[in-house]
Amino acid sequence: MSAGPITASALNSLLQEWDGEETLVSEQDHASYIVHLSRPDIHTDPHVDRWMNVDEESPLFEGLRRCHAEWHEELRKRLRDS
Repeated sequence: MSAGPITASALNSLLQEWDGEETLVSEQDHASYIVHLSRPDIHTDPHVDRWMNVDEESPLFEGLRRCHAEWHEELRKRLRDS
């Protein structure tokens, strides 16, 4: 079930209150990203798990794409140097 698009204001509020330790990002066929915000207390409080789909229309998309490219290049260098 999709909750629909998140507004910039709602996303800002979510990120302001977020104190989780991990943010996982998964690329989906070069067309979108799934952002998963998680916290260690996920097993005791089901309301702390947040998933967002970021597609090409999102203002976050280019930033995620840039970070993904930088991460990929860094990984390639580490593997080459090891």
